[in-house]
This record gives sequence, C-alpha cells and structure tokens, in this order.
Amino acid sequence: MEMIPYLLGCVLGRWDIRFATGEKLASDLPDPFAPLPVCSPGVLQNADGLPADPSDVPADYPLRISWPGLLVDDEGHDDDTAGRVRDVLRVIWQERAEAIEQEACEILGVASVRDYFRATFFADHIKRYSKSRRKAPIYWELATPSGSYTVWLYYHRFTKDTFYKVLNDYVKPKVEHERRKLDRMRGETRDEPTRSQREERDAQESFVAELTTFQEEIERIAPLWNPDLNDGVIINYAPLWRLVKLRSWQTECKDCWDKLVAADYDWAHLAMHLWPERVVPKCANDRSLAIAHELEDMLWVEDNGKWRKLNEPKRETAEQIRRRDKEGSRRLRDEFQTLAERIDADLAAADLWQQLNGGELDESVAALCLWPRRVLELCMGDPDLARRLEVKVPAKRTKAALEKLVKQYEAAGYGELTDTVRDALADCREPFRELWRRLSDGELDDQPLALSLWPERVVDRSTEDRNLADLHELTRYLWYHELDGDWRRRKSPQQEVTDEVARRHNPTVKAALQSLLDAGKPGGNGGTRRRKRSR
Repeated sequence: MEMIPYLLGCVLGRWDIRFATGEKLASDLPDPFAPLPVCSPGVLQNADGLPADPSDVPADYPLRISWPGLLVDDEGHDDDTAGRVRDVLRVIWQERAEAIEQEACEILGVASVRDYFRATFFADHIKRYSKSRRKAPIYWELATPSGSYTVWLYYHRFTKDTFYKVLNDYVKPKVEHERRKLDRMRGETRDEPTRSQREERDAQESFVAELTTFQEEIERIAPLWNPDLNDGVIINYAPLWRLVKLRSWQTECKDCWDKLVAADYDWAHLAMHLWPERVVPKCANDRSLAIAHELEDMLWVEDNGKWRKLNEPKRETAEQIRRRDKEGSRRLRDEFQTLAERIDADLAAADLWQQLNGGELDESVAALCLWPRRVLELCMGDPDLARRLEVKVPAKRTKAALEKLVKQYEAAGYGELTDTVRDALADCREPFRELWRRLSDGELDDQPLALSLWPERVVDRSTEDRNLADLHELTRYLWYHELDGDWRRRKSPQQEVTDEVARRHNPTVKAALQSLLDAGKPGGNGGTRRRKRSR
C-alpha cells in the first residue's frame, strides 16, 4: 500500500501535497538525455530545485509540516502520527477523507491507521526500501517492547540534537504525564480496589515501567548521537537496537553494533566518533581509512606519483635536502663561484648562458654539469680535457662505454639543472657576478636555482616560511593545513596521532558510550532483559 507512506512523507515535508490537491501540475517529461535533477518531481522543493527549508514554504501552504522530522504514536498529541496522517487525508480528499481512510484500512486489513502503524507499517517500509542485501528505511520506528509508545524519525532530518528533542519534547513529558496518572490510580484504588481497577492499575504500572526504560535508553543515546548519512542507514541505526520492536530488524542492528564494537567498521564516521583512540592510529597505517576520516593530508603524502606515510619532520627535511644535494649540483655551484670571480664584471647573465649553450665553454666543469653527454664525448677523444675535468675515461672508448659513462654521470645529478639554469640566466641582463652574489647571499632563495644549489639552506628556511615552501612545492612535506583553515608546521606522525585523538576525545560521549555498552552486557539494564521482552 503506497498511500500511507506518501501521506507520512507529506507530513514530514518530503512530498509536496500541492501536487495531490491539483494546486500544482506535474511538469512535462524531461529530455531523456538531460542530467537527472537533484530531487524527484514530487519532492517539496525550493526555487533552486533543492529540498525545501521552512523559509521556502509559503505561509498559505495547506499543511503543517513537522520540520524536525519527529512524530509520536500518542493519541491527542499535536504530533500524533495517526492524527497528522488524517490531516493530509482531509487536505486532499476533504469531506471524503474518512471514507478514503476506511477503504485504505480495509485493503490493509487493519481497523485503523493507528493499528497499521503499530502493527506492520515499519516491516512494510523496510521491504519497500530494500534492494538485494541493502536495507535503508528512511522512516525509523523507535518503540517500547510492547509497542505501546512509538516515536517516528525521518532519516533525512537528523541532527546532533535529534534525540535531545525526542527526550525533552516528547518522552519526558509523556513519562511525567503517565506517572501522574498512575499516582491518581493508586490513590483511587488504595482501599479495596475492584478487579478491573487492579488490572487497569497494573497495566498502567507496566506502561510507566516501559516508558521509563525507553526514556533511560534515549538518555544514553542523546549525548553520543552524531549521525552521518554517508555511513548508511544500518550503521546509524545500530546503537539504537534496544529501541527496535521489529525482531528481524533488531537482530540486524544488534549484529551491526557488535561489529562496530569489534572494530569491523572502523571506516565509518560513527566508529571515529565513538572510538577515536582506536581509529586514528589505524589511519596512520591505512591510507583508505585516513581518506575516509579526512586525515590523509595529516598522515600521508603523495611523493613521485606514489603515496607513502609521512616521516618525522627532521627526516622529511633531510630527505628533501638529500634529493637535491648531488655531485652535479655541488660541482656546478663551485664552478659558478669560480666563474663569478674570473669573468668580466659587466658580463650579463644572459650572455654567459649564450656562451655555455653555444658550446664556447664546453671545456669547463659548468658545461659538463649541464650537458654531460656532449662534454663526455669530447673527453673520450681528448685525454687532457678528461684530466682537467676529472673524468675517468674508460680504456675501451666504444659507444657502449660512452653510454655507460653518461648514465653514471646522470645518476650523480649531471644534466638535471640545465632547464633551471636556463630559466635563471637566459633572459637576465643583470651582470652574472651580481646575480651570483645575490643567489649566494640568500636574497633569491625563492628561485628554483637557489633550491638546487643550496638545498640545505632553502629547505631549512621553508620549514619556517610557508610561502617559500609553496614556491618550491615543499608544503606537503613540511606543513599541514588544519580543517579550520590555519597552517602549521608538521609534527611527528606519533604526535599528530596523539593530538588528533585528544582533539576528538569527548568525555561526555565516552561516558554515554560506556553506559550503552554496560547496558548491553548480560544482566545490564536494558541489555538481555530488553531483548527478551522484544521477543
């Protein structure tokens, strides 16, 4: 029966009742190749085609919507489920509402809408919202074991305060009301009560006892409730298993809760919320978990196209220095220092580059550092040049020997800085001697050439200057961007884990979790006893 879920959806603001009343007409079928809209056509939407908020609904909207997504099976209450569904019937069918309700109940095989909600609605709803092994009910039933009192929740309206609203707006007032009623009964039946009076009083005592247990369970849940729709329905529902009346669903929720407790679902946001001291350390060793909990940037780094764990800050700094501190870059730095001292003081950096690039200085160490293949070929035929450049020429001067020699020099960093040197010199009309002085003195540490020739100095400065780290693409190794937008220097992975656990630790949540776990132990309040009643 599809009508009752639709009526309930209208009450909770999921469906737009104006389509049912004819106030709005269904739009034409869209282009089959057009992108799918965010909402299906019947959803109550705002002007942007997104689910509506209270401010999006006009004052003359024909139905009062339960925006918190909460209803209660409590006859006479303003948010009574059956009463609110009848409100929808009256809006749509007006004077025929009662007849339509009766017809619907006959089809469903129940005496009233209330009986349908109490007896089979939730089971039917789960079947309707199940596919393969995935079950995702969006209307949640939380009830006393006998079903004498039920709260209905709309999944898509959950907030961290949902259970405080349930507790303060519905359950506590209900418990207080029923206790006062019980006190009156006890007063009226103190002296020689009739059998019917005793039965009525006993029934009320049982009802109050169930409500009290229900309240205690809501009080356990409220402080730790932190729903995340990305976890899925069953994981969000799992902590509530003692409040589930439907036996099959209670079993599934209990099994899921046991797996959460046993650390089988540590990818879930709920697991991180309840057990950060367990989950955060795992993120340091499991990148998929770190991604799930948005800790990837804190504990992992993409390096040379692969992901790896971040090292201690000192090791990361040393590694970045080591990668750049090669024989080829050291010899080039020394040779440029010599050139700066010997060449014409007015020789422009661009002119020096022209000489180097044109081959005029191919008998220099600088040329060897920048174009190793070209210079090594010369050395193979000129032993004197090889001696001056400290090149050990192989005895057999074959093509294969040359290739082996070239690879040896390239592995030592020769030829790596050709493009970097070109970018620094080719278009620079400043005298090379002055440019070199400023590079040597650290005035141009924002230049790639400075990082290549003085890696220790520039990397060390980048640990203190994030802008410099950004320029040299060192930020991911040395700095961390907090979720609140602030940047800070990286800590050791162990310290990052310790601080993250401390940041996420919430004594109120831990106390509520412990109470929930204790209640689920054999003999615990609300544990085994609760499940026996639900059976």
